[in-house]
Amino acid sequence: MTGSFPLGAPSAFPLSPPEPEPEPVTITVGRGLLSPDPRPVDDFSGSGFLSRLRILHRVRNLDGPDDVAGALPAAFSTASQPAIELGLLTALFPLMALSAKAAVTSAHGGYAREYPEHVRANLDQQRRLIESLRREAASGVAANEVGGEAGGDSDLDRLIERHTDCVRSFEDRERQRARGFGRLLKHNLTRKWHRRPGTSALCQDFLKQARSVVEMRAARSRHLETPETSYQHHLAHKGTDAQRQAKRARWPALFTGIGMSGMAGGMVISASASAAAAGGAVTQAWGHAAGVAAAHAAEGALDAATGGAMMGAQAAQMAAGATNLRVHLADHRRLRRDRAAVQAIAVDIGPRATALHAQDTRWRLADSRRSQACDIALSAGQGLMLASSASGLACAPVALALAGPGIALTLGASICAGVNDAHREQYLGDGAADAVKQDMRLGNLGQRLRDVPLDTVLRDVAARFEGHQDQLAHTRLWSDILAVLDREDLGRPEHPASAHERHGRLLRLNQQRRAAFPLLPAGVERLQALRTERHPEAWFDGPAATLHERLSAALRQHPASARVLALQEFQRTVLFASVSELARRRDPVMERLFYDDRGRRMKTLKADAAFLARLRSSPLARAILQRHENAALVRCLTPIDRFGRADAREALTDLAHTKAGRQARGGDQPCFASKNCSSSVEPFSAAVDACASMVVVTASK
Repeated sequence: MTGSFPLGAPSAFPLSPPEPEPEPVTITVGRGLLSPDPRPVDDFSGSGFLSRLRILHRVRNLDGPDDVAGALPAAFSTASQPAIELGLLTALFPLMALSAKAAVTSAHGGYAREYPEHVRANLDQQRRLIESLRREAASGVAANEVGGEAGGDSDLDRLIERHTDCVRSFEDRERQRARGFGRLLKHNLTRKWHRRPGTSALCQDFLKQARSVVEMRAARSRHLETPETSYQHHLAHKGTDAQRQAKRARWPALFTGIGMSGMAGGMVISASASAAAAGGAVTQAWGHAAGVAAAHAAEGALDAATGGAMMGAQAAQMAAGATNLRVHLADHRRLRRDRAAVQAIAVDIGPRATALHAQDTRWRLADSRRSQACDIALSAGQGLMLASSASGLACAPVALALAGPGIALTLGASICAGVNDAHREQYLGDGAADAVKQDMRLGNLGQRLRDVPLDTVLRDVAARFEGHQDQLAHTRLWSDILAVLDREDLGRPEHPASAHERHGRLLRLNQQRRAAFPLLPAGVERLQALRTERHPEAWFDGPAATLHERLSAALRQHPASARVLALQEFQRTVLFASVSELARRRDPVMERLFYDDRGRRMKTLKADAAFLARLRSSPLARAILQRHENAALVRCLTPIDRFGRADAREALTDLAHTKAGRQARGGDQPCFASKNCSSSVEPFSAAVDACASMVVVTASK
C-alpha cells in the first residue's frame, strides 16, 4: 500500500520528507510576428498553438479515409477520376499516416511494455500471497494446527518452487527480448519445440497450487484462512486474469498495426497508380504510343498491388475487430462479477456506497457495450470492404454497392471507438499528474488487513469512495463558478455584474449539465445541493477579483491542492497564461513586467520571489494571476478526483470479493489469528474517525 494515510479521508495525502527547493519556473519571451510587442514563446508543452497540435496524437485507428479516397472518385467522369483520387489521397494520407504510426506504437508497447508490466505485477502478487501463507504458518493458531504436519510445509515449498519457475521463465524471456527480436523469436520457438510451458502456463499452475494450499488449510480449520490470505488470494486471481487479458489484447493491437500500415502503404501505391493514369492521359493527348503503353502497364501493375495491399489490410482490420470483441466481452463479464460481489455484501458497506457502485458499474457496462458495438461494426465494415475489393476484379457495380455501407460502418466504428476511448480516459481520470496519482493510489491493503478487521477496512474504503464522489461534485461546482466569472473583464471593476445575474447564470449552467456523465446521478444530486448550501446568491456579491479570491480560498481546501500547486508544470502553465494575457494589454504598468531594472527587455521571465512580488503589486495583474491559477487548479483537480474515485472503487470491489468469498466458504470470522487484533483496531478506528471529522469540518468551511 502506498503511503500511510487513513483510508477514511477522501483524498488525504501522506506526509513525505522535505525535498530540496526546486528552481523557479521560467518562460521565454520573444517578439510578436508583426509588432515589437513582447510575446511569450511556447517552448514547453503547456498551451498555445503548438501545444494544440498535440490533439493529432489522439488519432488512433482512424480507418476509412483510404476507402473514401478510393470510392468517391467513381461518382465523377472517367477523365477526371485520376486527378480527383490523387488529390484526395494526398489530402487524407497525413491522417492515415498518423493513425498507422499510433497503431504500430501501440502494438509494440503491448508486447514490449504493457504485457511485461502485467506479468511483473502478477509475480509481485504471487510473492505477497506466499508471504501471507508463510505468516499463517508461523502465527499462533496456524503453528499449533499446521506447523506440526509435514504436509503443510511441503505444500508451501512446492508453491514457492512454482513461483521461482515463473520468475525464472519471465526473466529468461526478458533477457532474450533485450538482445533483439530474433533472439526472442528463437527462444519462443525453442520452448515450443521442447514443449516447455511458458510464463502464462506456469502462472496458471501457480494459481492452481495456491488454491490447493488455501483449501487444504481451510479444511483443517477455518481460522487458518485469515482475511489477509483471502485478500491476497483474490488479488492473485485478479493479477492472473489481468495478465491473460493483456496477452489477449496484444492480438487486436498487432492486427491493427498491420492493417493501418497496410492501408497507409496502399494509399501510397494507389496514389502512384493515379499518377500513372494521369500521365497516360497526358501522353495519349500528345500522341506518344510508347508512353501510353508504358503508363497503362504501370497503372495495371500498381492497381494490382493496391488491391493486394488493401485486401490484406482489410482482412487484418476485420480480425482486429473480432479479437478486440473478445477482450471487451471478458471485461463485461468481469464487471458483472464485480457488481454481484458488491451486492452480496451491501449490508456491510451501506446503501449509499452500494448505490454509487451500481451507478458506476452501470456506466462501465454501457461503455463496454459501446465498445463491443464498435468492434462488431468494424469487423462488418471491413468484411464488406474486403468483399468489395474482391468483387471489383470481376463486377464493378457490385463492388460499388458493397463499398458504400462498408465505408459507413468502418468510419462510424473508428470514430465512435476514438470518442469512447476519450470518454473512458476522462471518466477514469487518466489525465491526472502521475506524481499525484502515485500519492493517492491505495495499492495493496494486505498490511491493513493484518492489523484491522476486514469489516472496518471495508467500511473505510466505502467512505473513501463516497468522499471522492462528493469532492468531484465540489470541483464541478467550482468549474461552473469560474465559467460564470470568466465572462467579466477584470480590467473594469467599477461596474461588476449583480449577484442576482451571476447566480442566475450558475443556475442555467447547472441545468444544462444535469446529464454530465462523469458525475453519475449521485454526483448530480450532490451538485444541486452544494449549489444551494455553499453558494447562495449572496456569495456572488462583489467585484470579480474578490470572488476569485474567495474561490481560491475554497480551492485550496481541497486535499490535493497543495500537491498540485507545488508541481512545476502547473506553475509554468499558470505563469504562461497570465503573462500571455498581460502582454496583450497596453498598460505602462504591465509593460514594466517585461523589462529589468536597467530598462532592458528580458528574454526570460523567471518566476522568483521578486518577479511575483512585482506582479502582485498591480491589482489587475494580481487578479489575472489569481484567475488563471484558479482555472488551472480546477482543471487539475477534476481528473484527480475522478482517479481517486476509480481507485477507491477498485479497492472496494477487491474487498467485496474477499468478503463474499469468505461468507460463501463459511470462514468469515469476527476476528482472526493475529495476536494484535484487539489492540490494533481501536487506535486505527480512532484515527479514521478523527480524520473523517476533520474532513467534514474542512468541507463545511
